Amino acid sequence: MSLTPEQWAEVNAHFHRVLELDDADRAAYLAAIDVPVLQAQVERLLRSHHSAGDFLSAPLWQEVLSDLVSTAGPGSQLGDFTLIRSIGAGACGAVYLGKQHSLDRLVAIKIVANVGEEARTMAHLEHPHIVKVHTQVIDPVREQRWICMQYVEGSSLDKCIARNRFTTTQILSLGARLADALEYAHQRGIFHMDVKPGNILLDQDGTPYLSDFNISFNTSSGNPTRVLGGTFKYMSPEHLSAFRNEGTAVDHRADLYSLALVLKEMLLANSVPPSVEIRSVLDRALARDPEERFSSAADMSRALEGLIELHEIESLMPPPSAMVQFANTHPLFALLFAALFPQLLGSIVNISYNSIRIVSALTPAQQALFDQLVVSYNAIVYPVAIAILVVIARPLRGIWSQPRTRVFLGPERLALLRAHVLQLPRWLILITSFGWLPGALYFPACLAWIAGPLPTDVFLHFAVSFALSWLIALTYSYLGTKFVALRVLYPKLWTGTGKIRETAAKELPTHWWRAQTFFFLAGLVPLSAAGLVLIFAPGAPSAAIFQSLRHLLLFLLALGLIGLVLSVRATAVLAQTLHALTGHHRAPSK
Repeated sequence: MSLTPEQWAEVNAHFHRVLELDDADRAAYLAAIDVPVLQAQVERLLRSHHSAGDFLSAPLWQEVLSDLVSTAGPGSQLGDFTLIRSIGAGACGAVYLGKQHSLDRLVAIKIVANVGEEARTMAHLEHPHIVKVHTQVIDPVREQRWICMQYVEGSSLDKCIARNRFTTTQILSLGARLADALEYAHQRGIFHMDVKPGNILLDQDGTPYLSDFNISFNTSSGNPTRVLGGTFKYMSPEHLSAFRNEGTAVDHRADLYSLALVLKEMLLANSVPPSVEIRSVLDRALARDPEERFSSAADMSRALEGLIELHEIESLMPPPSAMVQFANTHPLFALLFAALFPQLLGSIVNISYNSIRIVSALTPAQQALFDQLVVSYNAIVYPVAIAILVVIARPLRGIWSQPRTRVFLGPERLALLRAHVLQLPRWLILITSFGWLPGALYFPACLAWIAGPLPTDVFLHFAVSFALSWLIALTYSYLGTKFVALRVLYPKLWTGTGKIRETAAKELPTHWWRAQTFFFLAGLVPLSAAGLVLIFAPGAPSAAIFQSLRHLLLFLLALGLIGLVLSVRATAVLAQTLHALTGHHRAPSK
């Protein structure tokens, strides 16, 4: 015997009351239900509830509703519609290919019990990736509803997974489109509550359609702690808790969890394992705590679209050299090395020039004091510079080894970190300047004040010495940190975001031209320094001074040649990197 909608509402109410009782009281309550057919249906619901331990495959209500809809075979007619053949069946009804005679078109006709609001719900969801509902017809004799829907010529996703292999890009694109559909429904207060492969249709072009809103939840009329719809295998933790009547509220993020499970199932069936970035995005959608998931389906869609874009960007990136591979594995070490190693090059130039043009002009007392000043100055400047670098790099710690960490930071936090990374070369300009330029005054002033007056030209040589060292350290530390920032750090700060190229084009408008300027200086500065050394070289140097002068000139010439070669190579690498990130051959100028 079929139940009326009013009787099903009474069954539902009895079922919830029984769940709240202890086992001893439960039997008494069931015995007190004086309508046998209602009592039988409540008992069947309880059996389905107790079997929830095997929640990996059994859809809820399947046992109860299996006999609710009377069979209507091909050839059956109701009003304007004729059934042609069966194209699917589920726990809540059967689906047929049908013909609507008045419009001479093929439609899908879903036959369900005359309960629920599926047709009314779906009729308000006009979205390109949600199956459209055209109309419904009620058969009062059999207590059925014939829901006339858009016919999607293709197959359900569960069948496609079994017989097809999807590429990673296809899976991510499908997930993004379905997330868009869910966002559309969520904005209208409707939660699907049963996102699974069987409720996703693919047409012959692979376009996905979300279907079957039979057990959807409407926030305007429902209690979020009393959600009973869904398939156990794809239920979120809070959805299962609500089903078990534990008072857990369910919101739109339960649909995101289910969609992530569907995508994970597709990826596991794929022959190519997903990247750590893909796994990280799905991990966020599958977080046990809904607060840790994406805040909306739109955010999840952007993250999935971003993964596709990241894959395209990575395919356009220059092949990683051994140095880049090392920097990808140890980014902060590479950053510190790129910042500090040029300072050592500057120190070599400084010490060599000082020994040639300054130390020989000092008295023994001034030479002894000079050695002490060198030790004390470097003992202060280098630790302070390293400490500042560590503080500056601190916001970047802990986010490289685990992409999952970056995903959970969110787009806003990642945008701040990218801005911070792009400011690193500027920080190096300040640190290098404050480390080197004060020495041009500190050393001669201390020598003259403590150990007696200095020859006038010694002040000039101190200025030349520290200016040359500053320029060399500044140029190469800027280029090194710029390269690490753009080639290694910046591309990693996009996981879980979208519109990457559009955003990168706005964030990188001037970095190409700045880098080009310093690439030019990489070859020019050492060669100019060699010229200045020759100009200020002593007229009749001793053998030792001549040997030191020769070594310094060879060092500067070699540094200029190496800088020129590296700048050419780095220019090509960064040009290709910026093209991959922005889609432009050069970052657009402001």
